[in-house]
Amino acid sequence: MLINKYANILRNNKIITEIFLYKEKIKKQIKYAIRNNFNYLIIIGEKEIQNKIIKIKNLKNKKENIFDNINKLIKYIYKKKINK
Repeated sequence: MLINKYANILRNNKIITEIFLYKEKIKKQIKYAIRNNFNYLIIIGEKEIQNKIIKIKNLKNKKENIFDNINKLIKYIYKKKINK
């Protein structure tokens, strides 16, 4: 599964990663992330898979960035020092 593959790539790059396994609406997933004090949410849903993109959402300012591959996302994370 693509999501597990990406999660493993992120973890191998020392990026703390949690997969939301339940089939819930994105709104509920965002609430879960906020309740658990996540600053960012990486979104890889059916639409993202079809469009071959990865979204990262800043849960503080609500801004989203879109990437066309996992390596660009990893560079963004390290550039922003999101993982610290």
